Order: sequence, then structure tokens, then C-alpha cells
Amino acid sequence: MRRDSAGRRWGRAALAALACALLSGAGLSGCADVVDTELGLDADIDAARVSTMGSTVSVELDVTYRVGPFAEGERMFQPQGIELYADDALVATLSPMAPPGFQARVAPGEAFTATFPASGDVSDGAAVCAGELRVLFRWLDTTTMEIGMTDAIVPDPTCE
Repeated sequence: MRRDSAGRRWGRAALAALACALLSGAGLSGCADVVDTELGLDADIDAARVSTMGSTVSVELDVTYRVGPFAEGERMFQPQGIELYADDALVATLSPMAPPGFQARVAPGEAFTATFPASGDVSDGAAVCAGELRVLFRWLDTTTMEIGMTDAIVPDPTCE
């Protein structure tokens, strides 16, 4: 352990994370694969499926959510909404459902994957079937009240 001018102790992992963060800020990369510098809650869409039948749309999102190992404590992950865009036009706003066994509390260094289904009315079913779609997934970190979002492209929605 090393001490800085304020007397704080720094371990090797924390020093490596700080060095990578500083190098990344300077335009130098390569540290992302070595040290996880996420200090809060983060999420990524691993897979997205969209299907529509008439004026109803169904979405399933496989989402991995995590808290970085250097976060100051556990975080609470709460799904908030799913927005569906066709050619940059909002065609549906949906509420994701938490699956059985959903783990909302995430400790530093932990990651979970869950499938969030949602369904509802679509404003333009023809636009959904006309090409690729953009799915925006919004969540809330209820520990810090920070809003997060991630998106994915669905190149081939199922249309019936």
C-alpha cells in the first residue's frame, strides 16, 4: 500500500485503475481490457428481439448489468422503460417486467444477466416491419438516483 499527500492508502489495483483512467483521458487506450474502472452501475443489451402483430409489439431484452469493483458500495438496479424507434421516430414506449428471480441489488464487482420482456401498443406497425429498429433501455440506480440507458439495433424484427 502507498499513501498519497492526504494520507490515503492506495492498493496496486486502485493505482492501476487510476493510471488507466488518466491514460484514457489523455487519448491513450488499452487499459479497458486490463482494469474495470466502472465506479457505478452500468448495463448493456446482449440481445434484443422484437415482434409485432397488428398494433401490438413485444420486446425481449437480454441485459447484463454490473457494478465496477471499485464502487463505494452496492447499487440497486431498477428497469424503467423501453423505447422503440423506427427511422428515428418513436413508435412504442413500453414498461419492462422483472423476470422471476430478478436480482436488483448488485455489489461491487458483481454482474447479473436478466431477460426483460415488455409488450404494448405500437403507433405504426408498418414502420416496425419496414427495416431495422433501435431499442433504448432505460434504468434507474435507486441508490444514487442516477438514470442510465443503453441501446441496441434490431436488424430483423419478426412481423406477423
